[in-house]
Amino acid sequence: MATAAFDRFACETPGIRDVAKDTVRNVTHLAHEVRAFKTMAVDSVEDRLADAATRIRKEPFKFVGLAFVVGVPVGLAFGWMLNSFATQARNQKEKG
Repeated sequence: MATAAFDRFACETPGIRDVAKDTVRNVTHLAHEVRAFKTMAVDSVEDRLADAATRIRKEPFKFVGLAFVVGVPVGLAFGWMLNSFATQARNQKEKG
């Protein structure tokens, strides 16, 4: 009878200690994967920046022109939005 009572508590499912060990292993593996991904991402960004710097050194006028072509419309749009918001605020202040 004592054996039957003991067998009742022996189960096939893993215990808390086994689950904790597996969790620690999985978290450690995930941390390692994150570090490896971060290293790959940093290396990729550094390579792209080096390539961009090389291209800018080879063709500086092309990139100055590109900055001008992109910067003028963005600056005009930004100035227009600021003026529009200031006008709306002024109109609301006069009404209220």
